[in-house]
Amino acid sequence: MARRRIRPGTAALYAKLLRLTILPAFAKRPLAEITAAEISTWYAGMRTTPTQQANAYGLLKSIFKEAVEERLVEVSPCRVKAGTQKERAREIEVLTVDQLNRYLAAVPEARRVPLLLAGWCGLRSGEVRGLRVRDLDLDLGVVHVRQAVVRLKGQLLIGPPKTAAGVRSVSIPPHLLPALREWASRQPMREREALLFPARDGHSPLNDSVLRVAHNKGKAAIDMPGLTVHGLRHTSATLAAQLGATLAELQARIGHSTPNMAMR
Repeated sequence: MARRRIRPGTAALYAKLLRLTILPAFAKRPLAEITAAEISTWYAGMRTTPTQQANAYGLLKSIFKEAVEERLVEVSPCRVKAGTQKERAREIEVLTVDQLNRYLAAVPEARRVPLLLAGWCGLRSGEVRGLRVRDLDLDLGVVHVRQAVVRLKGQLLIGPPKTAAGVRSVSIPPHLLPALREWASRQPMREREALLFPARDGHSPLNDSVLRVAHNKGKAAIDMPGLTVHGLRHTSATLAAQLGATLAELQARIGHSTPNMAMR
């Protein structure tokens, strides 16, 4: 890890995966003695947590890949087919325009705009909470995603978006602009570099739990208990696709690194 350029959030994820999944199983074993069968059994034991399963296997596979390169082992025992593919933990839920409007109407007014940008523009929670005043350009009708809020060791930090593809400019549906301009006119004057949606103190990043509390009221109003804040991105992408967006346009709008993610 010390030789790689990895983001703090990724480093924290690796450390967590090592501590919870890899070291308990293999810490006391010489690399050369670990067999493919053992890894398959270990992998299968995490089937109830598919995201963790895929991430942990990917990390172990990279460890053995480097071990082969360093000639610590002759071949890698990581041979699980499609081991790093993440199974969907739940079905993707997509809102209709009517449901999205009713959802936003039920959300407390103080948190309506950030969730509106998640649902209509496909921004992640951390991206919404990382927006600065200058990132919302209502003259051009564009929101610029340049940074995001991440949680690291209990602290909220501001850094680059999740991937390089996350840095993007997203057009705001024109019918939303009058309401957004009216909302902006009621906001206190802040510097262009200040956070657009700060915490109660006026300058700290907003906690993700604050958005979830507001989101819970919206999803209750449309009777969709499984809907997540992140899931609003699926609605944004689907609405854009229904209006004729190409795969490349969808990928750019949502900030996906691969066409397969946009296809989902």
